[in-house]
Order: sequence, then structure tokens, then C-alpha cells
Amino acid sequence: MNETLLAAMLAVMPWSGEKAAVPAPPPAVAAPSWTRGSFASVDGARLSYQYRAGAGPAVLLVHGIGVGASGFTRWREFFPGRPLMILERRGYGSPSGRVDENDAGAVNQDDVSAAIDEARRLSGSPRVGVLGYSLGAMLIPAPDPARVLWVALICPGVPGMANDLPASEQALAAQTRYWFGVARLGGPLALQNWLETVVAPGVRELSDKARSLGLNETADEVAAGAKSPAFLNLYTEESLWAYAQKDGPAASSRVPMFVGYAQDDQVVPPAAVQRRAAQLSSAGARVTVAHWPGDHLDALATPTLARPALEAFDAAAAAIAR
Repeated sequence: MNETLLAAMLAVMPWSGEKAAVPAPPPAVAAPSWTRGSFASVDGARLSYQYRAGAGPAVLLVHGIGVGASGFTRWREFFPGRPLMILERRGYGSPSGRVDENDAGAVNQDDVSAAIDEARRLSGSPRVGVLGYSLGAMLIPAPDPARVLWVALICPGVPGMANDLPASEQALAAQTRYWFGVARLGGPLALQNWLETVVAPGVRELSDKARSLGLNETADEVAAGAKSPAFLNLYTEESLWAYAQKDGPAASSRVPMFVGYAQDDQVVPPAAVQRRAAQLSSAGARVTVAHWPGDHLDALATPTLARPALEAFDAAAAAIAR
């Protein structure tokens, strides 16, 4: 037995003849502190964010539709020791806190681009990682290798994803598109009635799912959106892709990309995400694909599903960049 270890053991034995000093407890590790701030986007609108200081390249998180920054509450421990910024997109607390028709159009890509620069300024990092969840993955602008270290698309919305639904659901999607067109031709009241009777129940179901997973703040936010016809209109296929962008982030051979999806996603068909990952790879991007069990919201509710693969991808991207 090691003599030093033996001496330490004897020092605390009752027969050692001498009372040993009790060692002081280790100092408590302070939890990372978060701050809130805002910055001006391209058009001058003030956008809010939450920020955790750290060392090394920063990571920017971009939420999707219906679920604001509160959706990332359980992701606040991701990328430990690193700067982490959670963007609160316009309509979700920036600036009015309401989700409405103003939260639409190409301005979203400008907002994310401005947030990338704000993350760089706060952290002092010349390049940052950019992660988008759900529709937020579609709002990431074409990655600039001078500013972006990597891009991660988590359960990303994919234009044309209805084509990857099962046949029975494709038929339902086609009927839905048809009746949406009829309602829109009928005028504002007909369209509002259609949104409230057809779209709102699906949104409320998403809210119920969030609540069942313990994401209560997220559930409240989604449920509030279900009461706004202008917001519900963003869930229609035509408005959704005008709101986002036609093809999502472009491929870049100099910016690694991570594409992750839930195996049982009921919002974004896994086949659509797989197809998108293949398109990015064919276009020259270095793509890492990962998947995990569960549905669309499970990655937000249970961070351990996506975290290991994401942090391994981040470490590999940083090694390539060095």
C-alpha cells in the first residue's frame, strides 16, 4: 500500500492518538451567469438576446416558429465554458413580444446575420457556430466562412417536405392546400374561419405536447399564437416558405454542417431531412448527420438526445479550423 495513503488513513482512525484536522470543503462552483441585452438589426429594429460569457468561439441559437427563446431553456448548459447567445427573434419579445404578421419575410435572414455579428462582438470570436431549430434552421443566411465556424440544423423545416409524408397524409395535405385556396378567395373572414377551424387545433396540439414534456413556458407561447389569425397564417405552406426562404442555408465547402433529426418527428418528416442533408452534401458541404429517438419537441425537452453528437461535431469543426 502506498505509504502516503496509509498515513492519511491512520490520521483519521480513532486510535491514531491525535485528532486530525477536517479538510475544508472544496469551493463552490458558481453557475454561469446570464445577461440580457439588445442590438439593432439591419432595419433598425431592436432584437433581444440572452448571453452567457465564456472563452473560445461563441455559439448562436436561433429558435423556430411558435416557440421562442424559452424553447432553449434546457439547452443553457450546452457547450460548457463557451460563450452562448440565444436570439429572441422579432415578434417573440423583440421588440413588442407579440407573434404577428410583422414576423415575416426576408427580414428574418437579416436579423440572424445581425445576431451573428452581435455574438462575434460580445465574445470577441471572429467566427461563431450557428444553430437553428425547426424553422429557425431555415432562417440562417448563406454561411460566410469569415464569420461562421459551423452551421447546425436541428429538426429543420424543409420546403416540399409534404412530398415525404405517407400517402394518406399527402392526400390530406393536398386537400388542405385546396381548401386554403378556396378560403382565401372567399375573403378575410372566410380565411380567418378556415385558420381557426383547421390550423388552430394542430397548433394547440403542439402546445399540449410541449406541456406534457414539461415545457410550460413554451406551451403558453404556442397556445397564445393559436389565438392570432395573422400568426396562424404563418403555418400555411405558402406563407411559411415566404416567411423563411426557398432553399434554406446554402452549402459551403468551408463551413461544416450538422443535420440532426428525430426518428419519429411528426412535424418534419425524417425522409425530408435526409433528402436535404444529401442535397447539401452533393453541393459540396461537409455534412454530419445524426438522429435520435422521439418527436419534434423531444430534443428541446431532453437535451441529452442531441447534445453528445452536437458537441462532438463542434469539437471536430474546431479542430479543422485550427
